[in-house]
Amino acid sequence: MVQQNMGDLKSKVRYLANMAEEERWTLHTEKNAIPFGILYSYIAQTFFRLVEEGKVLAYSHEKQIAIKKEAEVKANAEYEPTLLAWNTGLVTHLSQDIYCVMARKSFLTREEVRENTMYMRNIDVKHSNETNIRSFITKNCPTAQVKRVECYSIPNQTIGYAYVEMENEKSLDAAVQQLHNKQLGEKQVYTATAITETQRRNIPFSAYIDNIPSSVTTK
Repeated sequence: MVQQNMGDLKSKVRYLANMAEEERWTLHTEKNAIPFGILYSYIAQTFFRLVEEGKVLAYSHEKQIAIKKEAEVKANAEYEPTLLAWNTGLVTHLSQDIYCVMARKSFLTREEVRENTMYMRNIDVKHSNETNIRSFITKNCPTAQVKRVECYSIPNQTIGYAYVEMENEKSLDAAVQQLHNKQLGEKQVYTATAITETQRRNIPFSAYIDNIPSSVTTK
């Protein structure tokens, strides 16, 4: 299995074509030729067929299941896997099977970070899910009103992070202050106010400083 961060879909398909045994992947129509058009179609049809056959593995830190038919996917609607893995049916020039591993989007872009959002890091990966984060906030900061929680894990690491959107600025300030350095599982959680893209543009220069003693509380 080869792992590669390949950017947009076109470059992914091109990379796959170069990895696999040589085939004629160009789709010829009456009007033009579509590069890798046959490969696009093959990959899509193969994926949906494997879903129907229960041969796509869905994985998260909580559990792993084989995604089967649509009814079972709906029955597991609350389960949001971080990875999907399946055999493409293609082989390399050395006759090695090529597997496709699809990861969920690993982070919010700055454009997606909204106002009144708290950033949490160093979260014990066993507790890095919406249910546990909401319970943690309710227990340690009962006045905080949570609107949305987005949890993320770091590949091959025991920690994760999260963005928690609050209903208002008051809830945000209370949560950031009261949750910082609190224990969640086996880790101490660190909190801060998330910076939106608009806010970032208005900062002429900024630097991130870590490992500051807890006794230092002012600029």
